[in-house]
Amino acid sequence: MPDVLPAPAATTAPASISVAGRQRIDDALGDVLAPSTRRAYERHWQAFESYCQVSGYQSLPADVDVVCEYLHIMERSRPAGSDRPYKVSYIDQVAAAIKYKHRAAVAMPIAVVDQPLTPALWEHPKISDFMRAMRNRASRAGTAAPVQEQPLLLDELTACISTARADADTWRKHLHERRDTAVLLLGWVGAQRRSEITGLRVRDVTRTYSKWTMTVRRSKTDQAGKEHVKALPTGESLITCGPCAYLRWMEAVTTYDEHGRMGLIRLLARSEPPSHHICRNNAPLPKPGSPVFRRITRAGDIDERVMSDEMVSTIVRRRLAATDLGVDATDFGAHSLRAGFVTEAYLNGKEDRQIMRQSGHRSTSGLRRYARERSAYDNNAATGLGL
Repeated sequence: MPDVLPAPAATTAPASISVAGRQRIDDALGDVLAPSTRRAYERHWQAFESYCQVSGYQSLPADVDVVCEYLHIMERSRPAGSDRPYKVSYIDQVAAAIKYKHRAAVAMPIAVVDQPLTPALWEHPKISDFMRAMRNRASRAGTAAPVQEQPLLLDELTACISTARADADTWRKHLHERRDTAVLLLGWVGAQRRSEITGLRVRDVTRTYSKWTMTVRRSKTDQAGKEHVKALPTGESLITCGPCAYLRWMEAVTTYDEHGRMGLIRLLARSEPPSHHICRNNAPLPKPGSPVFRRITRAGDIDERVMSDEMVSTIVRRRLAATDLGVDATDFGAHSLRAGFVTEAYLNGKEDRQIMRQSGHRSTSGLRRYARERSAYDNNAATGLGL
């Protein structure tokens, strides 16, 4: 009689992390993207999910042809309230959001993956080829080039600030002028993105041995928080002195924090245009962790919450529209500050390395996309050949 093999010992399933634990890890993984990118991706994904639900398709994992069909529909559609089709750059971001969601599902499969995501949708050549074909079609139609915000050059920056100060004839206008001037100067001199401007805290703007600096602790291209210290030089002119503008705004904030709205009104009611530099003096400041740029309510109170990113664009356009320069303010926005600094630096003969030290660009190719000369004669060799 053959030997009977013993029954295998009972085994217990290996322990696994809880659903709640997986959710916490998934939330933590979300910081791989900048907050603004994460919000945009979430909007795009929700729209794609709705489309799949209405059409009877599975959204995760999605069939590559479903994704291409969705992108093709967007190519032929117009945003609500617009007479122009979606920009290729916008559709490209939609494709990136769908790819990211699928890749994240593999990295942390909480939700739903009943079948393996193979071939990997985020690496599928069909989507890349489809987007390339879309760009070619847009190029032939003359709609491929993205509409870039115009750079705000130094003369325009100076005009914005001068006009704002000349127009300030009430305490509310003085309050907005102080904040807006600080936004414009710190954003322009620091070649800052809008998120870097609103992300500044009081502890980030410091003076050491009479030299002012700004520390950008996180940025769109530095989610790891390696920090970037930028110069905030004292301006030769009172109009364009960033440290003075910062301290004038901080004076308003600290006065409001200590004495309330009535104290702020008393300060601003007797406010006069600056007659001397104040950036060499010590001045009281709010708490180190508080935002530099806080919201101003309709009543003129200074809210404890940080100013929105969108307000930076509003400030640039509103202040530019108030000047007599005759430019179309709608062509400008928050990015005009960063582009304006880089363009002005190039026009003044600064080297790539010097500009990158302030702007934080990691490559010269990325930097030069910001150099938006306003005239064909700017930095053109044809103008200096002795013809």
